Amino acid sequence: MKQRELTYPRAGSQLAFARVATALAALSAGALAIGALAVGRLAIQRLAVRSASFRQLRIDELQVGRLRLRQQQARGLQASPMHAYLPAKDVARARQFYEGKLGFVPRQEVAGGVVYEFGEGTSCFLYPTPHAGTSQASQAFWQVADVEREVADLKARGVAFENYDMPGDKSDSGVVTAGGAKAAWFKDSEGNTLAIVQSL
Repeated sequence: MKQRELTYPRAGSQLAFARVATALAALSAGALAIGALAVGRLAIQRLAVRSASFRQLRIDELQVGRLRLRQQQARGLQASPMHAYLPAKDVARARQFYEGKLGFVPRQEVAGGVVYEFGEGTSCFLYPTPHAGTSQASQAFWQVADVEREVADLKARGVAFENYDMPGDKSDSGVVTAGGAKAAWFKDSEGNTLAIVQSL
């Protein structure tokens, strides 16, 4: 019986294999290094986000603290909420304007009038009086984040805005910029002048 001859890789093959193994090891080490770098960057990003969130939380707490301090320092009427009156010669007609055109939802009916609630605990009382519309000054204003957007929305609802000759820059929509604010005015069905204001 013939014996099978054992064969061994040639020296060149061994060298090639060693080179391939070395290259694979280098690639693995590089991949591990890149992975470790990515994990490190992710950890830094998370730490930065947490740090920013913590700073914002501290700022919010500081602002709330200052507000509470001002409220504690206020005395008499200034420590109490203040709400607006809206006079109306015809309450039914005024309700059609505010509820039908502006989309307000009434809070309650009181003494022939209507209470409407707004943001941050504010409200107004629409009440009947023959003297409605006699004032040439603004009755009230809303503090908004984007006056141009509010004007566009109200115009789409059919609200007509006033065009006053006054100092300041005026946009194509009629919004006036002056004194650190943007503002626009319109009148309700009872002749009351109302404003929308955005602080800059």
